[in-house]
Amino acid sequence: NDPRFQETWTRGGIVVGAPLVAKIAGLSWPLSGTLMIGLFWVLTSPWVATDTETGCPSNPPAIVIATARSCLSQKVIVRQLLWLLLSIVAQCTSPVYFSFTMLDVVFHSPVLGNVILAVTKPGKTLMLTGFVGLVIMFQFGLVAFYIFRPDFHGSCSSALGCIVTVVYEGMQGVLMEFMSFNVPSKDGYVARVAFDLSFYTVITTVLMNVIFGIIIDTFGELRDKQAEREEHLRTKAFVSCLDRQEVDREAQLRGIRNGFDVLEEQRQNRWDYMYFIFYVKEKDATEYSGPETRIAEALKKKDISWLPIGRALIMTSPLGEEIPDVEVEAAGGPEEEEDENRKDIVALKAKVNTISQQLSMIQDLLTEHQEPPRQRPTLMPSSSGLHY
Repeated sequence: NDPRFQETWTRGGIVVGAPLVAKIAGLSWPLSGTLMIGLFWVLTSPWVATDTETGCPSNPPAIVIATARSCLSQKVIVRQLLWLLLSIVAQCTSPVYFSFTMLDVVFHSPVLGNVILAVTKPGKTLMLTGFVGLVIMFQFGLVAFYIFRPDFHGSCSSALGCIVTVVYEGMQGVLMEFMSFNVPSKDGYVARVAFDLSFYTVITTVLMNVIFGIIIDTFGELRDKQAEREEHLRTKAFVSCLDRQEVDREAQLRGIRNGFDVLEEQRQNRWDYMYFIFYVKEKDATEYSGPETRIAEALKKKDISWLPIGRALIMTSPLGEEIPDVEVEAAGGPEEEEDENRKDIVALKAKVNTISQQLSMIQDLLTEHQEPPRQRPTLMPSSSGLHY
């Protein structure tokens, strides 16, 4: 019923109300949020009910409580629950609350997520620093109440009111403008100068810069860690942590082109390992094979020794041996690469001989017009002295 949202427009002779459109569009959040929370609840509840390690009793109330605890432990579910509540409030009261759901875009970008983490990660440090700032402003408020009360134009009639005014105006950086103008002919001029300069130095300059510095340093640290993770994923194998250049070099010796891509997509695909972990977790323990039993025990202990860390068959297999599910190039094996290297060496040797002959001819031409120079070391060694 808010008149600000009662604008209408006409299309095809049909008048459509803007509030109706806003409410219809706003249903997307409640529907999507309810669907996601409901699906997570359904998928989580059977797992909690059958998980004997958690000690959950096999009765409906305990299952509901354990499932709710599992749902609330997921940040995505908590965010969806918050957006769902905001959407319901917007549907029942005012569409203004729909605007808060746009903050969901922050959680879909790693860069924007680091901006939020830059404030939340050092939360304890920021709160302690802010508490120190409040204590200092409390002291400034008491000084203002007992000494500079007339300069506050009646807003400093009590100690509490004076403290609130100092904190409110001081956090905005306009406390000096809020107080009456200080002139040299005024009584207490020196004390007021000391009060203004100390407040500006301690609160506006030092304290605020300390808070901003903590946030900026944390953001820089998160950005560096993000860049480091991206560099690691680009240059290291996800499962075996092998270096990309080493994998490509060893694979090339075995006639495999793009060895790192073959290792990541075929030999050690991360999702294959993930599927296998879920397969072991969902499989009945009585049906485990020998390796599956050992891997299941390792998963319970969070032991990763069963993974091929630092190992890959395309790097350790003997030259010429066929590797399963890996296509080897028809050309470009070690023998052909050796032949190519031998041809390059022969061509380089021929070029060196040609250059040596040309230098000898130039030296003969010079000796015809000059006296023979004293014996000096040969400038260019002969080709027989090169080692290949």
